[in-house]
Amino acid sequence: MIFSITRYFQYVFCAALVLASACADASDRAAPPDKALRERAKSFFAATEPLPKPTSAARVILGKKLFFDQKLSETGKMSCATCHIPEKAYGDGRKTAQGKNGEALPRKTMSLLNIAGDPLFFWDGKAKNLEEQALQALQNQKEMSLSLAKAVQIVRSDPAYPPLFHTAFPGEKSPVTAQNIAKAIADFERSLVSVNAPFDRWLAGEDKALSPAQKRGLDLFTDKANCTACHLGNNFSDGLMNDIGLPDNDLGRGAVTKKAEDNHFFKTPGLRNITERAPYTHNGGLKDLRAVIEHYNAGGFSRGETDIPPEAEQGDIVAFHNFTQPLNLTPAEIDDLIEFLHSLSGNYPK
Repeated sequence: MIFSITRYFQYVFCAALVLASACADASDRAAPPDKALRERAKSFFAATEPLPKPTSAARVILGKKLFFDQKLSETGKMSCATCHIPEKAYGDGRKTAQGKNGEALPRKTMSLLNIAGDPLFFWDGKAKNLEEQALQALQNQKEMSLSLAKAVQIVRSDPAYPPLFHTAFPGEKSPVTAQNIAKAIADFERSLVSVNAPFDRWLAGEDKALSPAQKRGLDLFTDKANCTACHLGNNFSDGLMNDIGLPDNDLGRGAVTKKAEDNHFFKTPGLRNITERAPYTHNGGLKDLRAVIEHYNAGGFSRGETDIPPEAEQGDIVAFHNFTQPLNLTPAEIDDLIEFLHSLSGNYPK
C-alpha cells in the first residue's frame, strides 16, 4: 500500500510538471493581441477586389442543371459533379481523379470553391477562365469525352433545356450553343463561394470566433511558417504556379509551355474548407494536413545541383520560385497551424 501511494503521488507530480510545461509552452507561443494580429491578417487576406459574380440567377440555375447532367458524357454516367462533389467541398475525396471508365487519373481533383477570381485553371494552368475549364473537361478523352457538337445536340433534344437557355440568354434566337453551355456552367461555378468561416467572423471583429490555438496558428501562418508566400487573398491562394518540391515526374506547367524552367510548377490551391479535401497536392501524395506541414517543415525535395544558383548556400532547397530552408516548426506549432486551417471552413451552396 505504501508503495502504491508513493507511486500514485509520483504520477500526480509528473503529470503536474507536464501540464505546467505545456501551459508554459502555450504562453511562450501566445499570439499578438487581436488588434495587431487582425491588422496583419487584413494586409494578407482582406479582398482587394470582390470575387466575380455570376451574370444572372437564370444562368446559375441553368448551369447547375448542366453541371449535374450525366447525359453530357460519352458513357452517360459522368457529369461535372462526378469529380466535383458538393459534400466534399466540390472536390472528390480521392487521391486522384477518376476517369470515364473508373480508372485513376494522374492528378487530384481541385476544389471549385472561391476560384472565380483566379487567373488560371487546372493544376497546370492550361485554361485561362472558367468557360475554357468547362469546355476542356467536357471534351477531355479521359473525362467526359464528348464533342461540342454532340453536347449541343443532347441539350437541344431535351425539352427541359431550351426554355432555360432562352431565360438565361434573352434576346438570342438560338441560345443553345457550346459557348453558352460553358458560360452557364461557369456562372454556376462562380456561385460556389464559401462564406462565414470562423476566420471571416474573427477578421470582421468577433474576437472569440477563433480559439487561442487558432490565433497562434494564424500568427505562425503569417510569420514564421511563411505560408503567405503563396496562400493569401480571399481564397488563400496567389492563383499562380509554384514548385513546392514534390519528388515526382509530373512536369506540370512545363508540359503546357514546353519550357524547362516551368517544370514541376503547379497552381497554388485555395485553402477554403481545406480540412474537407484530403488527401493533398496535385498527386494526392500527402494524406493529411500534418503531412503537408511536415513536408514544408522539412524543406522540400531538391531538384538537383543544376537548379541551384551559384550564390545559393549549400543545403538550400528548391521550392516555390526560389530556395527555402526548413521551417523549424515545433510539434506544438504544427498543431496550432492545423487548428488555424480548421477555421477556414465556411458555408457554401450544395
